[in-house]
Amino acid sequence: VLLEYARSWFVALSAYGEAVLFGPHHTYYSLAYVLSGVPIVRDLFAVGGMPLVTLLIVLVNFVAYRISLSIRGRSMPPLEIVWLTIGVVGVVLVSSFWMSQIRRADPSREPFTVSVLNTRLPSSTDDSVADHKARVALDLIRTITPSDGIVVVPENIDVLNTFLVPGGDKGNPLSAFHLVVASQPDDHAHTMYFFEPGTKQGVRYEKQLLMPIGEYSVSWVAFLVHAAGVQSWIDVYDYRVIQNGARKGAEIALYHDPVIPDAVFAGSICAENISPYIFRDETRAGATVLTNLSALSPFRNSPTLQRQTRAIDTARAIENGRYLIVAGNDNASLVVSDTGDIVRHSDPALENSVFDAPVHVRTYTTPYVAYGDYIVMLSLAFVLIAAVWLFS
Repeated sequence: VLLEYARSWFVALSAYGEAVLFGPHHTYYSLAYVLSGVPIVRDLFAVGGMPLVTLLIVLVNFVAYRISLSIRGRSMPPLEIVWLTIGVVGVVLVSSFWMSQIRRADPSREPFTVSVLNTRLPSSTDDSVADHKARVALDLIRTITPSDGIVVVPENIDVLNTFLVPGGDKGNPLSAFHLVVASQPDDHAHTMYFFEPGTKQGVRYEKQLLMPIGEYSVSWVAFLVHAAGVQSWIDVYDYRVIQNGARKGAEIALYHDPVIPDAVFAGSICAENISPYIFRDETRAGATVLTNLSALSPFRNSPTLQRQTRAIDTARAIENGRYLIVAGNDNASLVVSDTGDIVRHSDPALENSVFDAPVHVRTYTTPYVAYGDYIVMLSLAFVLIAAVWLFS
């Protein structure tokens, strides 16, 4: 257990800084994410987040190891292992029952419909491809018959600029919607908007977590880059890390929809889905629907990374008890329910497509949102007390 936490702490601290001192919450490769797709244990994410699921994995492996020793020795498992097994099963059952009661108390609401684009376009923000990407997206939007008037566009596709230029709203398909969720790659980049075509106003969110590919690097990369002495590496590092890292938008940006009752949208961009803290802070601030605009071209359509990304999105939805809308470029677009079910998923056989999906507004508070990383604090307290007792 100590070695696992030491490894996770090293990765998290070196990559993401002191804000992740307690536990492996940001490790993209964490095995815990896989369990978000397992119905019997997925409620653990809502009760204790990644720390509780990680703890369960550690305990299950420990129990299995001790039982295997008993089988090899042809003896009964020790009594403490029996009680530990009962405890693990009890935590899973209690978590499931607890969350069922919390969800049952949440008022029932009619779902609204959201249209979500999925594209396979160059992720570059260069002007040479920007117009082409916008045209492709607008052509897809023209095929939509707006019901509740909400469309979500993947990252780095600037459909807003076509609307905002003088006369751009004339005949523009965005005019048929009351809310457009889209990014606007400009000098600031990594920016998304909840934009109202009717008023030409909106709420802006700027990416907080500049990682892990391209614009972010682990803390010790600076030493390696400068030690190598290759000027081109140093120039790229200075531009992508120092300049981008100096930009910070509003920590939380909420859009209160004037049409959908109780709908309060919060945004995230691309790899920010790896951060439980961003989503948790947004939910605590009052978000009732979560969104993520992404462009994962560096994954090169890797099936493994696509599955892991879907598992991470599912974990974020369950942790917060909110529907999560993901619009992807070169990765899947999907809508995940607050219980972790995939409501709709883009068709991988289609190059560029759009789908409609029902979304429910949720307002209940999960224990993880309410209490945060209490599992980590309790675990650390237990380890310290046990260490004092053993060495005394």
